Amino acid sequence: MLVKIHGYRLSKCQSGLTLIELVLVMVVMSLISVPIGNYLSGSVKAFSSSKDSINGLNELRYSMTRISQEIRDVDHDGSQYQIATPGTDMTDTTFTFINTSTNNISLHYDGGQLTISDSSVGVSAFTLANQVTAFDFNYYQQDGITPAVDGSDLIFVEFEISLQENGVSFQARSRVALRDKN
Repeated sequence: MLVKIHGYRLSKCQSGLTLIELVLVMVVMSLISVPIGNYLSGSVKAFSSSKDSINGLNELRYSMTRISQEIRDVDHDGSQYQIATPGTDMTDTTFTFINTSTNNISLHYDGGQLTISDSSVGVSAFTLANQVTAFDFNYYQQDGITPAVDGSDLIFVEFEISLQENGVSFQARSRVALRDKN
């Protein structure tokens, strides 16, 4: 026998899902969703980690490029490059010099922050990188091996930056040849 409800024909034996069937469907769906949730969670963590790595690498790349450009612009007065001497500010964490525009430039590392200051724009320092764990300068003569004593025998400036972005360490080293003395 068929019963007509709102234009649909149903037999009396069709009554829908039982409570047991509904519970079984929910159990099966929850068992399927656990591995899918773990997979999606891992994907989100991988994306976040990749984003942090890209940010750290971009900060490192920008700092390396900017410092290299500044060092290439050290002025030479005919007898020596216009840099601070080793006895004063030519240290491992500070490099101070006069550029070809006669501006005093200082690159400085202090407590996790790498800054640059330029006398043409005032006394405040501009931050190149944060979360810096190490910053080091080395100065070499013409042969590239012998350490330079002052601006008269300096030809190469080598610097290294290490920084950390959310637990991931990044490190880069560059050697810059100063402009010709002429």
